[in-house]
Amino acid sequence: MNSTHFPHSTFRIISLRILILIALLCCYSVSDLLAEDTALALPLTEDFSGYQGILSDKDSHPEDYSFMNLNPLFKHDGWSFEEVYPFWLGAQADKTGALLGIETSDTAYLSTPALDLDQAFQINFKFRARQAVGINPDGRFFIYLDNDQLIWEGQTNVTGLQARETEAFIGSSTSRVSFTAPNLPTNQMIVDDIEIIASTKTALNFALDSKKDLGGVQKETIKTFALPLKASNLVGDVTLSLEEGVNFSLVDGNSIPKATAEAGADIPIKFTAPAEVGDYSDKLIIRTDGVVDRVVSLKAESTLGGSGVKELFIQNIRIENRKVSLINKESCRVILYNAIGVKLQEINHTSDYETLIVNQKGTYILQLFDGNILSTIKIFVP
Repeated sequence: MNSTHFPHSTFRIISLRILILIALLCCYSVSDLLAEDTALALPLTEDFSGYQGILSDKDSHPEDYSFMNLNPLFKHDGWSFEEVYPFWLGAQADKTGALLGIETSDTAYLSTPALDLDQAFQINFKFRARQAVGINPDGRFFIYLDNDQLIWEGQTNVTGLQARETEAFIGSSTSRVSFTAPNLPTNQMIVDDIEIIASTKTALNFALDSKKDLGGVQKETIKTFALPLKASNLVGDVTLSLEEGVNFSLVDGNSIPKATAEAGADIPIKFTAPAEVGDYSDKLIIRTDGVVDRVVSLKAESTLGGSGVKELFIQNIRIENRKVSLINKESCRVILYNAIGVKLQEINHTSDYETLIVNQKGTYILQLFDGNILSTIKIFVP
């Protein structure tokens, strides 16, 4: 069969028609869908001046505007938010900002559109607390990169705008930045004059505090994981250290030359899985001149191995009333472990209906030796 070649313009027309169809069916605007598809280049600025047109009564309560669609009031499409309200900053400021956190929710947040942050960037912004009768904020305020990478934290009860700037970081070509206020009683915070710009400061692609789950490794074996490092505008080498260095170790030493780091390198971490199954952790500290130390919380699991852990139900196993019964599994060997790998029971020659009794509900690991076949099964006893 002959293949048909479509020029790029034809694909673009087809794609646009598909987007229009999706928009009509799902009540989205075409601009919203296109915004999801394309990351914005820096700089990104937002001063919330679009709010001024709807604050007809500058003394009214911000929550009065909760019914309104605020999306068209941003300078760019693609912002997302929860518990965000327009707020008049007072006669002295004579402008508007974004108020985070009135109603009870897990976290009030304001997230940017997708941005191309593949190079060094920093964030300049202003923030303050809201004080009023019955409103006495805790004052904590955070900025995250891509939902869970902390890149700034602060706290204030001051009601005048305070200018701040972050360290420099390196994200991805489709990163998002989120401004958040935690769910605490009467914790209402205001952000304004956001600028996300290219930076000449020393930058790393690791947040101030991040987590890396390296997954499972069969007990008493070794596995090496690579953490990608990208740096910019360095003034010296990058040094590495582990807080404990017991089950985790650095494969290539504790220093990465400046030129290597800026070109892009891997940080190989070796995990030696102990004999006792369970979760193990350590902290990787990344240091270089001109930046706050970056802390990476490492986690890995030492597992039983075998044919792998399976979820809850498997044929020939019945679980009821704190009993685990093996049905039609005669002449097998079975071992029951608790969730951290401590052996609880062992039967070397099972009958065709064998029952193991556990003392309490929870997760258990069952190893079944049926001739030359080993099955490792995770079970939950309700």
